[in-house]
This record gives sequence, structure tokens and C-alpha cells, in this order.
Amino acid sequence: MIDPAFLCMGCMRPLPRKGMACTMCGFDPERYSQARNPRVLAPCTLLAGRYLVGAVLGEGGFGITYIGWDLRMQCRIAVKEYFPPGIATRDTVTGMSAAVAPMTGEAGQHYSLGLRSFEREGRALARFRDFPGIVSVRDFFRTNRTAYIIMEYVAGVNLKQYLSARKKHGAGPVPEREILQMMRPVLRSLERVHREGIVHRDISPENIIKGQDGSITLIDFGAARAINADDTGYTVVLKRGYAPLEQYRSHGRQGPWTDVYAVCATMYELASGIQPQDAMDRVYDDKIRRLYGTIPGISEKFSDVIARGMSLQQEERYQTIHQLYQDLFPLDMEDEREAARQPIDPSRLFFTPSDLTGGRETASAEETGTEQLFLTAAGDL
Repeated sequence: MIDPAFLCMGCMRPLPRKGMACTMCGFDPERYSQARNPRVLAPCTLLAGRYLVGAVLGEGGFGITYIGWDLRMQCRIAVKEYFPPGIATRDTVTGMSAAVAPMTGEAGQHYSLGLRSFEREGRALARFRDFPGIVSVRDFFRTNRTAYIIMEYVAGVNLKQYLSARKKHGAGPVPEREILQMMRPVLRSLERVHREGIVHRDISPENIIKGQDGSITLIDFGAARAINADDTGYTVVLKRGYAPLEQYRSHGRQGPWTDVYAVCATMYELASGIQPQDAMDRVYDDKIRRLYGTIPGISEKFSDVIARGMSLQQEERYQTIHQLYQDLFPLDMEDEREAARQPIDPSRLFFTPSDLTGGRETASAEETGTEQLFLTAAGDL
């Protein structure tokens, strides 16, 4: 077991000596301490008696994300803290407290509503921990008058950084084939997230990580909301260039089509090397270029799909990720249809407990999965 005192608070790798600057990531604890914003948690803060907080990875409209260390599992994690700037404060330097102090009055009410929403979405996202292409949520809890979501730590660079690195080395925008390869697992898992009733609302190149092993992971569900056709009272949360018009309105009708716009805007930037124009500006002077004919190597089909997905009017967009996937990967859909047409072997419709447990006499409910005991369609296999 690693002694936490010998961990680098910047990358959570072991250090030869306590308190030294890290030769791997360059983190210097003394410099970090001097520059640290008073509202962020101090390195080595312990949460829930288990999670060690390290340096800040990023800050957004909903809170602060830190690198961390799970003392029980002995692995790196990402710690997301609910801390909306403007309606909450804290001084961890002079105040010596990790407790958040929400503003009073209407701001305090907004803080409480956001806190409950943050916790609710943490619970919802915990259901997606086994979805490939989606960041895995391991835990969530309340303390310090706020809430925390514990997620897997994904080592790598975001797609914004990846695109910048390509430009720096003269490689240019990302080829169409590579874009499709990267986005395939994200789209598949995002489709499942939508089926669970959640819309992300903050998809962008910054929130998609390309891992050191080449894997692609969608992160930061801090803006996620439940999909409810009768509830249009959304908080106005957006990232310019990737947010469609409905996200600019607190009562805009948002749903899977909202994420469709953001996904296509992300692919547009990867293919063109240009950040998409803000949706509100496009209403008056649309400068989004058609990819086909202007970017070498981009097919007409891909160009048309991206253009439809970035339609300003939500009714003209793909209404679901599944529809978008169908047009991007028609061969995949044909393979699925062909598999569904294959005759079913009756002997495979029913399973005995020994089939599911490798010959053991008993199995837990998690191992069997009741819904898997009876398969009714070829597509279920």
C-alpha cells in the first residue's frame, strides 16, 4: 500500500521523497500552494474517510474537478465538487475550513436547487458505469455543505488539445475515418444514456478524452438533466459554438436533438480545424461552411450528415442519436438487421443456472441478471 505522504498531488504517482517537485508531471507543491485559489480544496484534503484530494484539473459553471486518490482501491480518481461560482464562497486558506458557504436569499435558493440536481444526476450517472465511451461514476455523497461525485480518472488529452497538437505538428484537421472511429463508441453509449432519460447538454471537444491507449471517453455530465417533455424550465447552461438555439432559452425544448447538435459541432471542428460559429450569430449571418468541397478528404455523405445535425431549427435535425448513427454508419445498421433476420437456435433461448455460473451450483442475482434468463428475440443475443 502506498503511503499518501509520498504521492504527487499533481498526478498521484509515487515520489522518492515527501514534498519534492514531481519529475513526471512537474507539479511543485510549494508553488501550487502559493498560487492556489482560496475557494479550492487544499491538497491532501480527505473526503468520506477514503478519497484524497489533489490538484485542480479544471473549473466550470457547476464546480471544481480535482485529481484524487482512492485509499481503499489504491488508484487514481477524479473528484467533482459542486461549487457554482457567484452563489457560493469558501476560504480554505485563512478560514481553514472545507465547508462551502452558499449566498443568502434567492442565490441561496438556486444553490440548494442545484445541489439537489447535482446529487440526483450523480445517482443517475452511476447506472452508466459499464457503458464504453462514458466516464464511470464510482461514488457520490454529501459533505462540507456540498456534494461530490467520484469518477474514474481518464489519462490522456481532450480532443481540443489533440486537434491543437495535430496543427502544431503540421498534420492538419482530423481525417474523416479517424473521426468516425473515435465517435462510434461515444454515440453508442450516448444513445443508451438518452434511453435512460438523461441529456448531456455540454458535449464539446474539451469534454471528450482521447486516452493513452487510444480509447475515447465522454466526461463532465455536470450540466446533464433528465429529459421530460413537460418540463422546459432548464438552467441556461451552454458552451458557445456547440450549444444549439434552444439552450439559450430557459424554456427552450431540449432533448436528444440538443446533444445531436453538439456532437455534430464537435465533429465539424475536428474535420475543419475551425471552432463552430455561435448558434445565435448564425441566425443573422451563418458562416458555417459546407465541409464537402472545402476540406480535402471529406465525403459528401459525411458533410451532409454534419450539416443536418447542425441545423438551427431543432425540427430539421436528427431527433435521436440513433438516427444520426444510422446515417454515419449504415453498414453497422445493415449488419444488425442481418443478424436479426438469422434463425434462432431454440436451445439458446433458455439458460440454466449452470450456464450462467460456469458450472457452479449457485449464483448471485448480479451474476445471473434475471432479465437475461429468457431471450425473446435474435437481437438480444
